[in-house]
Amino acid sequence: MRRLARVALTLLLIASLGFGALNIWMIWRSPAVGLLVEVAEDAAKERLERLLTRDVTPQSIGGRLTTRLSEDPRDWAAIDALTTLATDQDITLPEKVAAALDEAHTEDRTLIMTVRKCWSCAFNPAKCDLSGIVLCNVGVSLSPIGDVTSIVRESGHYMFGQEVDDIDLFLSAIGLSAVALTAPTGGSALVIKAGAGLAKTAYKVGALSEPVLRLARQIAKTGVDWPMVARARPATFSADLARAIRPEIVAPAMAFLASAHEIKAATNIKDSLYLISKADDITDMRRISVAAKVLGPRTTGTMELIGKSRIFRAITRWSDEVYAVIASAVTLIVAIFGLILSAGKSLTLRWLRRTARPEGSRAD
Repeated sequence: MRRLARVALTLLLIASLGFGALNIWMIWRSPAVGLLVEVAEDAAKERLERLLTRDVTPQSIGGRLTTRLSEDPRDWAAIDALTTLATDQDITLPEKVAAALDEAHTEDRTLIMTVRKCWSCAFNPAKCDLSGIVLCNVGVSLSPIGDVTSIVRESGHYMFGQEVDDIDLFLSAIGLSAVALTAPTGGSALVIKAGAGLAKTAYKVGALSEPVLRLARQIAKTGVDWPMVARARPATFSADLARAIRPEIVAPAMAFLASAHEIKAATNIKDSLYLISKADDITDMRRISVAAKVLGPRTTGTMELIGKSRIFRAITRWSDEVYAVIASAVTLIVAIFGLILSAGKSLTLRWLRRTARPEGSRAD
């Protein structure tokens, strides 16, 4: 029986090592598997509502608004988001904060200031804040006109040996090819087109994080056959452009753009630009889109007040693979402990038998 028990524990040890290694490999290699996965939408809604009820108070919103109002220049995307959150949560701002907010509106949002902001955006979108880009430049960026203009401009830079804005060129190419693919894909390409326009606008105003920019540059270099684009004929330019795109390489960018569209659909252009700026990778974008579907117009204010990490903790759970690794580790420990206990028991019994023998028989 002891021998059978040792064999069983040894097999259990080998099996737990094998299953643990397999699940670790799946977490490491598979893009669809990770340490954390999103919870179901109902569970996400329940968790986020509980978080809002606990943490969104007149004091917390008032303190954050006071900080934002004291900045120069003021971030009106964040300020508007906080006031929207306060309204949606039926929170009355403290009198001092409300007075400071009215004063800031009077200073920053006069007709003259709005015209000046639009004039500046028209010549240099990088000088716009998110409120300004919505008022003045998004309409062009979300249309094929903006894509054609960018491709013509960057192609001219390439011909004259000047620096090419590869991200602007890549997003414009995706936008135009999405329009060409609308009919055969049943309308899904419109989602990519809208996401590309939004991402391009975010890029112009500096709302894309550095990790996202690095990924975009890497995909732009290898995800499009640029010599084929250069040989494209005017009559079939959009179709040629679509054929030049390598789907397997640009797939991560497509996922990013689809999430961008989902965020915009759940909020608005200004808020979606703010939320895109908080994403460091595709996983962040997907989780922000999950939060946006649940919170809607409250998403930006919640992000501003509570922070990205706490929102993500509320809408994620450990993946099944992680639980499998933990179970394998527990099984491994039990098996090792059992083998040690069995070996210790055998050694102890041998020692006791040897000790219990008469002196003469031990000598024999």
